[in-house]
Amino acid sequence: LYTNLTSGETRQGASTITQQLAKNVFLSQERTWSRKWNEVLLAKKIEENYNKSDILEMYVNQIYYGEGAWGIKHAAETYFGKSPPELTVSESALLAGLVKAPSALTPYKKPDQAKARRNVVLQLMKDQGRITEEVYSQAVKEAIILRNPASKQDTALKYPYYVDQIIREASAKYGLTENEILHGGLRIYTTLDARMQQAAEQVYAQEELFPPSAADQLIQSGAVLVDP
Repeated sequence: LYTNLTSGETRQGASTITQQLAKNVFLSQERTWSRKWNEVLLAKKIEENYNKSDILEMYVNQIYYGEGAWGIKHAAETYFGKSPPELTVSESALLAGLVKAPSALTPYKKPDQAKARRNVVLQLMKDQGRITEEVYSQAVKEAIILRNPASKQDTALKYPYYVDQIIREASAKYGLTENEILHGGLRIYTTLDARMQQAAEQVYAQEELFPPSAADQLIQSGAVLVDP
């Protein structure tokens, strides 16, 4: 409130999980006092009709977990090839930790950051009595074993690395949160031509066109597409 009043505009906000659910389902991501007021009223109405467990379930089924995964069921399948009830405590904690910043914490590209974030979640669970000391000790030592990226192509978002970079760039350039970019009704136009991209990928899939990789270094290359 202090920051918003002193800056002359709405720059920061805070919300409960119920308010975030109300915003994601019913409202836009605009930063205005009227939206915040509607968010509070809707959150109050939601809490009059649903208990905390129901609200949390609806929330985790709405949010983005990175790698093209929306909702906890899709996230469990994308990262671990499992359904949510099959997840271990460690895997559940990792997914819970991703919510803060999916692109920056994805275990596929940032395994150390993802593991550190998972351990923060596990520590909080132990401190709040959600898990025992024994369960915590086992979970913190558990290796992060991810689903093979190649096996999730049928359900994955197309060009996830490109999309993640778009999210980072839009966030840096316009001061938007990842949630605002994904849920804010924005249309983002990029230079990616899907037809050209698919043609290039078909060429790259032909291993005989490339020299073999060294034992410690995969062959890398780039493609330049020119419209004469």
